[in-house]
Amino acid sequence: PGFIAYCLECLVLRRRRPRRLGMATSDHKHHVSSILRGVDVTTPGTIKVWRVEKFTLAEVPPAVYGTFMQGDSYVVLHLSSTTPVKRTVYFWQGKDSSPDEKASSAILAQAIDDELGGSPVQVREAQGEESEGFRALWRGGLNFKHGGVASGFRAAGSSAGAGAKLFIIKSPSRTSTQVVEVVAAVASLASNASFVLDNDAGGALYVWHGAEANLREKMKAVDTANAFRSNRGAMRLAVLDQDDVASADAAAFYKLLGAGDARAAAASITPRDGLPEAVGGAGGSAASGSAAAAPARLFRLTPSTQELPAPPSRAHLDTHGQYALVANGQVWVWAGAKAGPADKAAGEKLAASVGLKGGEVAAVKEHLEPGVFCAQFPDWTQCGEYASGLAATQAAKAAQQAVTSPGKGGAPAPEEPDYAAIAKAMVAQAAAAASSAGGGGAAASKPWEGVVAEGPVTVWVARRHALEPVPEGEAANFFDAEAYVVLHEYKARGEDRQSIYFWQGRHATALEQGTAALLATDMHHEKFKGTSALIRVAQNAEPPHFTALFRGALCVHKGDRVDLRAGGLPSGTRLYHVKAEGAASVRAVEVDRAAASLNSGDAYVLKLSEFKLSGVMLWAGKAAAPAELEVAARVAASLALGGDYTTVKEGEEPEAFWNALGGQGDYPHVSERRAAATPVLFHVRDAAIKGGAKVEAHASFSQEELCATDAMLLAAGGDVFVWAGPQAGAGERARAHKIADAYIRARNQGQANIIDVEAGAEPPFFTCHFAGWDSAEQTGIEDVYEKKMQLKAEQEAAATQ
Repeated sequence: PGFIAYCLECLVLRRRRPRRLGMATSDHKHHVSSILRGVDVTTPGTIKVWRVEKFTLAEVPPAVYGTFMQGDSYVVLHLSSTTPVKRTVYFWQGKDSSPDEKASSAILAQAIDDELGGSPVQVREAQGEESEGFRALWRGGLNFKHGGVASGFRAAGSSAGAGAKLFIIKSPSRTSTQVVEVVAAVASLASNASFVLDNDAGGALYVWHGAEANLREKMKAVDTANAFRSNRGAMRLAVLDQDDVASADAAAFYKLLGAGDARAAAASITPRDGLPEAVGGAGGSAASGSAAAAPARLFRLTPSTQELPAPPSRAHLDTHGQYALVANGQVWVWAGAKAGPADKAAGEKLAASVGLKGGEVAAVKEHLEPGVFCAQFPDWTQCGEYASGLAATQAAKAAQQAVTSPGKGGAPAPEEPDYAAIAKAMVAQAAAAASSAGGGGAAASKPWEGVVAEGPVTVWVARRHALEPVPEGEAANFFDAEAYVVLHEYKARGEDRQSIYFWQGRHATALEQGTAALLATDMHHEKFKGTSALIRVAQNAEPPHFTALFRGALCVHKGDRVDLRAGGLPSGTRLYHVKAEGAASVRAVEVDRAAASLNSGDAYVLKLSEFKLSGVMLWAGKAAAPAELEVAARVAASLALGGDYTTVKEGEEPEAFWNALGGQGDYPHVSERRAAATPVLFHVRDAAIKGGAKVEAHASFSQEELCATDAMLLAAGGDVFVWAGPQAGAGERARAHKIADAYIRARNQGQANIIDVEAGAEPPFFTCHFAGWDSAEQTGIEDVYEKKMQLKAEQEAAATQ
């Protein structure tokens, strides 16, 4: 009906109807041209938001950016912070938005694209299926509210929810916040979640934390409430905990939710794994775990739809044609430079045919492909290190995606996650991680070949507000109290290319880390005009394309940098743990000089202070993989400065070896059967999805991956460790135990141990699976939420004096 009315209106006004939906008319173009006159379309970082109102765009005030009405459609223009600036036009469509508003958002987005010369990438965003790129635009997170403006074809209904509105706050990751409106009732509350109650009529906002709420979500809830009141003037903010049942604020809070007895209402609230009923009867949704983890598929759209052989190859893309890439639960429609505008309608049809109906469909133009698109093509080298990092683990792609417990049809979210489905996906992830690690065979003579292109590598160390060059002979020696900038220059397809890395040691000061990041960014913008790849690298999380630059000789020492030119290596006796996730990804990290640092599943290099005592020893654990021993030999030769070194087998150590470590002592003895299994770290956390459980796998991990606010599972051989951060809720540890038990059953390898590990008191047989475990790392993690609330209370007290 809406489309018929639109056609009639076009005839009455003697307008020429567009040949197909999605093509902007001259009136649309004139309207868009007028609204863009006052918009800055050149400054990096610019964001502009419009709401679709009666076939036109109405500007949204910046104070409410990130808040979207479920009954409306919006158009968002974003300019990247990089140089040259990349423009993206998003058209977001609320679940209750009318067909004419959705059609108008697509048409107006196309008009903006045309007005800007066809340079932007267009992305359709459906409510509940928003891309990470779209979510990252809003500092206060996404906020969905019930209602909408009047449509061009229908009168707006009365706005529901005139009273207080209740929102559940979910934070699947440190950079993502999900704000979902739920039914304003006590039954919607859960003791393992945080909520915001918006009583606009009463001039008050309430933040309510369940007894087992996650620390990160507590903080996000307070931030969300502050964002709510930022444009409303003097609104009072009250922060409540579940055990607060006596205060006046608690009584007012529960009364707004329909409960007269605050104490009885609070006592009735229990944990919930799924989502409460959302306003409109729909809970938060996400692409299914199976869709997100499926291998990438490439389709030719012209002249007819045809799936091309896997894996996707850049050679298949023809500049005269259009193609669709299905990856990560979304569809990319690629249009060649000589093929005209991307046919997003065909992409949406394909999305529906492969089970992604309602998912994101993005338009991509030739020569303007974003890195996340290029990375799905193993042979696409133009995208630099972004692609090479993922191409190295293309076979294990499913292991790098979020695993969610799938819902079933339109049924309500289950009380418990589908542990069997989660465990089955975890088993597949572990198998993929083992195949991608490649640690069991022999290493190639030059394993870095093919991982990075040949070319000079220059290294600088951050010194206050400047960079100091590191001599070429010392370039592979890093210190964990420093920050570095690394420039790799190479040729790709006959063109000069550059990759700039800024490496940050775990004990580097904030000034040094900031200096390295700032000067690396300046080099990217000023020297290379924004055409280089810019990559942040954290210690012990170095990607293969970074470690491969140093040809198997990357060594991380403890402490501040010393001038190696005078004496070769840092003085004193030092022990190095050699860790390899693959033949090309190897590094040696200095660890505590003690027997407890050893592990029979790995290789170590001991450098003695006096070279006359066999200056460098390579200690080979009984269960160390051949590939790891081979790369350890390269590290030993490097530490010996080209001289001889002694290989020491486990169980045959000379007295000098134990003396150098302060005496013989206990350390983890890993059997060959267990060492054969590649350790995998699983991150268990809450998410605003059906079932409420989300698990992410890390085949390559470090100590820094352990999240203080969540639970983690480490599957290593026959053991499954359950590690819970000091700020994780009791419910998260219990759920992690259930997932570990389901994983062991799904793995079907007989009995296995489930071992509880306390943060700050990790045993050696747990720490031995982490490269360069730092026993001096801060274990008493500060409760930043409590500190933030204490500061807020002090400020309010000072204001009343």
